[in-house]
Amino acid sequence: MQKFKRILYKETEDKLYKYFNKENINKGLTNQLNVLNNQIDKLNNELKDCKYINVDEESSSPGFDERVQTSSSCTSYVESQVIKLTDMKLRRKEKKELEREILLSQLSDLESIVAEMEWKVGQLKDNYKRMLSMIYRDNMNEIQISFKLHLSQSQVNKRKNKILEQIFMWEKWN
Repeated sequence: MQKFKRILYKETEDKLYKYFNKENINKGLTNQLNVLNNQIDKLNNELKDCKYINVDEESSSPGFDERVQTSSSCTSYVESQVIKLTDMKLRRKEKKELEREILLSQLSDLESIVAEMEWKVGQLKDNYKRMLSMIYRDNMNEIQISFKLHLSQSQVNKRKNKILEQIFMWEKWN
């Protein structure tokens, strides 16, 4: 039971941190998403325009006399290099698209956490909200909070635990 309670505390604290820092987290994820979208667009344009194809001449090119060179795959050196470059571009594009989907998932998760915590924090008293803001937005430790609220450090810790218990009591109802 104690392990479950510890896990619930940790999850609740993580959600509170995300709730109180939603602007910074959202801004960072959105910036990363914009960069990925630009990179994907650039790769799409390169694939569409084929401007990336700049194949050097084969170093051991045959002379001008009559020779027949056969390949086991029936593709020339230039064709195989173009295929190789195109495959590399397509793999990079797929990787970027996967990263974009992960970021979109994180943004969606953040949105649902913010909605959930907004309701739960809204149910608390104003002094509890202020204390949570000091802990998770301002990153103040218990000593700093105790000076600011004129409480002892143990009282701050007890209040924090009481607030967290109130919040994850609502988890049981969901």
